[in-house]
Amino acid sequence: MRLLGLLAAGLAWAGPDARLPDDLRVEVMPWDAPERFAARGASGSGQVVCVPLVPTVQQACLSRVQGDKRSWVTQGDLAGWSVEPGDVIAHMASTAEASLPVVGEWREVQDLPGKRYWISTDPTLSGTPYLSAPAVTRLLGSEHVRLASPNVGITLAWPGGDQELDRVMMVAVYEMYDKQTNPISPAIIGLDKAGQWVRIGQARPREDGQVPTP
Repeated sequence: MRLLGLLAAGLAWAGPDARLPDDLRVEVMPWDAPERFAARGASGSGQVVCVPLVPTVQQACLSRVQGDKRSWVTQGDLAGWSVEPGDVIAHMASTAEASLPVVGEWREVQDLPGKRYWISTDPTLSGTPYLSAPAVTRLLGSEHVRLASPNVGITLAWPGGDQELDRVMMVAVYEMYDKQTNPISPAIIGLDKAGQWVRIGQARPREDGQVPTP
């Protein structure tokens, strides 16, 4: 089930519940993350909870952070809390708008005075912008949302439609994807007319690369 469907299912739930711990995180992971976890022996009740974020591109996987220890949320954890994945996603989406200024920061684009982009600063909350399209739209001040998660722990966001900014950001996304040790995808993500996250472009190593358009 797509993220939007999980949110809709979760909204039928009573809302935040004492059964859910307050240290839950949502992380963007590669599309084949479930298979990778399974290859490490995470199956059955030990299966890591991941939900499709962008088809064929990214998964959203749930984790917990207790002190300096990070652990993955499993199907056994959900059974113990008597909740479904949609319940957890909907709970976290309800706080996404308040969380975005805390889990990331605005930075100036080098050599483009007055141009800014948003970047996640908490690697365990890199999935937060994907939880609420309205929240990230308001954060950017634009309906033309651009997101990218080139590497595990990093999500970038910027207002689309400015070709110069789009080109610079596409190059930055490609370099983060190409030069880091835990790449996810060079895809540029936006919203379709139904409000679903979809791939709308591909980062390229050249500044004259394709400008993403919906």
